[in-house]
Amino acid sequence: MDILQILYDYAFEHRMARYLEESEAYHQGVVQTQQGQQNLMIQLNAEEVRRLRECLEDMERLHELKLEAMFRAGLSVGQELSRL
Repeated sequence: MDILQILYDYAFEHRMARYLEESEAYHQGVVQTQQGQQNLMIQLNAEEVRRLRECLEDMERLHELKLEAMFRAGLSVGQELSRL
């Protein structure tokens, strides 16, 4: 496994939660998103719910890739700054 992947996994599992816990905007966003999703789901039939869940899973995977890219970019910037 790549050292950057190990660092990312560690930061994701052990550090990110602390920052999110401190964010009122994050907590509000979670509640609003869950409510909106529930309101939408009750209006859909079983096939539409299945398709929506697949779409949400795909979006989650893309979001995870963006988080990893942001982590790598941030680490790269940090390394460049440490050389100044």
